[in-house]
Amino acid sequence: MRNKGKRAMLALILLGALFLLSGCVREGVSIVGVEPGQPGPVSGQLRILFAMIVSTSEQPKPNLTIKEVSLSDDVSFTITNEDTKQSIVVSNPTIDQDPAFSYARFNEQGKMGEHQLGILIPYTLKPGRYRVTNVTGKVWYASSGGGKSSESLRIGEEDDTSFTIAAPTPAPTAVPDTSNLPKTGDGSSPALWLAVCLGCAAAVALLLRKRSAR
Repeated sequence: MRNKGKRAMLALILLGALFLLSGCVREGVSIVGVEPGQPGPVSGQLRILFAMIVSTSEQPKPNLTIKEVSLSDDVSFTITNEDTKQSIVVSNPTIDQDPAFSYARFNEQGKMGEHQLGILIPYTLKPGRYRVTNVTGKVWYASSGGGKSSESLRIGEEDDTSFTIAAPTPAPTAVPDTSNLPKTGDGSSPALWLAVCLGCAAAVALLLRKRSAR
């Protein structure tokens, strides 16, 4: 009896932990197309992973698919520059349809086990260190009762949502291509022609002196 009681208590603790995770950040922010820990370009997409929504009152529909999950129209994220403390609000996020980032796996009884929701956030930012500091809005999902249920998204102070934007690499200066310039056939040096002209002028001056001497 004692073992059964302990097992029941453990199951309640695990279930409670699952419910507390609802809508919370599961992993840190990543930049789409950039290696983890590396700075990203000045514009692109952030990916933030949340624990899949599970409500204590409305369980999700068995074998829920990502197409049955949606974001409310008012979902937005606040991004703060950690150096200047200036914040901007970014809207129009989308659910990441890649099954590697958004999924819900169910057991034989139709209960949801592993779960994760990836959200893509478009951004255009100046170089610097940033952090996603807040989120508003909800996630809607098909419930087991046949309707729809929603849970609020949340970002806690303890969540690692920081990332870095790098300055763009300056484009190399273009060097003019002279290989296709028309050939004039004149390969002589201007300095040589100048020397010849000066020599001729000196010879003419000498002849004029001789004439006037006569």
